[in-house]
Amino acid sequence: MALIDGAARRVRRGSTLLLPYVPAPEQVLETVRLFHPAAEQRGDTIRTADGIALRGPVAITPRVARRAGIPPGWPVAYVSKRGAELVPGLAHRMGGRWFHDGRPIRRRDADHHRATVYLPARPEPASLSALLLPYASPVTGSRQLKEAEDVVMLDGIAYTQVKGGGVDLYVGGRIAGLVRPATERPYALGALRGNSELLTCDLAEAEVLEQVPAELAMDVAQASLTIAEAYGGVALDLDGYRITRPEDLLPR
Repeated sequence: MALIDGAARRVRRGSTLLLPYVPAPEQVLETVRLFHPAAEQRGDTIRTADGIALRGPVAITPRVARRAGIPPGWPVAYVSKRGAELVPGLAHRMGGRWFHDGRPIRRRDADHHRATVYLPARPEPASLSALLLPYASPVTGSRQLKEAEDVVMLDGIAYTQVKGGGVDLYVGGRIAGLVRPATERPYALGALRGNSELLTCDLAEAEVLEQVPAELAMDVAQASLTIAEAYGGVALDLDGYRITRPEDLLPR
């Protein structure tokens, strides 16, 4: 594990992953590739052709921790030279802490039960409803539909086109989905980034809950994987990391 010059300054001024353990290099690279599939290990740094660079592991000595303002219990760091957007999801997936501009950032675990499926084409409403139903359960009523017009029931899923065009709303008893044109093209999409007709299907709880049960979060993740597989899409979490299993949306 490296000791680098100016470690305290780099940690304090940048976006840093703090860990309570020293991970295997292949574990870090494999996780980074869920965010950017083209990432490569070069010496002690993971790099991409887009300029993202993550250096580590870096030893956080008591002196470095004191100068950088790092709380106790985080002896290992990975420092982002570029691509600060990589770090929040990496911290979530690896059980670490995101340290940004000299302070630990509270994880938005309350939002991590949400998922986005990027799709190459708009699915037929009946087809998508059938895939969503096993996880969403039949709808019995929803505040989201009170002002909607032309609602159609498709095997227990309420479907409507939102005014303004291009937006489809699906509501089940537990999970809701919103299909619309994509506004971003995350690195994790790979070749799908070049699709000019790219759409997203955002999945979340059908009704706002103060605390989302783990079972519901895992059903959102599994629904996203099922939809992605059916339509040749890619399921991502809010940090732009590929979802590979239901547990990826659970708080850590």
